[in-house]
Formats: sequence, C-alpha cells, structure tokens
Amino acid sequence: MLEHICGTTDSIVDKSSLDCSLALRRFCIIGKNCKIDESADVGPHVSIGDDTIISSDVVIENSIIMSGCKINGGLNIKDSIISANCHLHGNNKDKTKKIFLLGEGTKITL
Repeated sequence: MLEHICGTTDSIVDKSSLDCSLALRRFCIIGKNCKIDESADVGPHVSIGDDTIISSDVVIENSIIMSGCKINGGLNIKDSIISANCHLHGNNKDKTKKIFLLGEGTKITL
C-alpha cells in the first residue's frame, strides 16, 4: 500500500505529511505532521519523529531524528541521534557527511 511513496513496504509513513514525489529509501519511519522537502534524501534506516521539518537538499541516513526538529541548509547527516526540538542549519556548500549526538533543544549553525 505504501509502495508508491517508499518504493517498498519496509517503511512506515504517515502519508498525510509527505509529498508523493519524495524519494525515501528502505526501512524508514516518518512521524505525523512532518514536512520533508521533495529534494531531501531520506534513508536507509532513518526514523523521524512527529512535527519535524526537513528542508531542501538535506540527506539523512542511518539516523534517529526525534520530534520537533528543524534541519536545513543542505546538511548531509549519517549515523546520528538528534534529540527533540533541535535546530540544525548547515552550509549548502559543505556536502561532507556529519555525525551528530545532540541533546534536547540544541541549536547548531555550521
């Protein structure tokens, strides 16, 4: 049933929060009321909590993003745990993969 969104049934997605053109890779869990830009690349092995905003050109793999986070600026995130209500703003020119372990409410600009 979710194959047209995720390409596989190995993902759990609240369909109301996603643009159908979003490319998700296998084994993703996307919470309620998330806004994920269609140019974002999510997965594999990603869990995104409720009410999270992922902006354009963000790449996330092998990570847990908890509820209420905002990630933008073209960040490339891997192998990370980002706690609730964190705000990350990257530099669109820097495409190196970053690893984060962030506590609740952290705000970072790179």
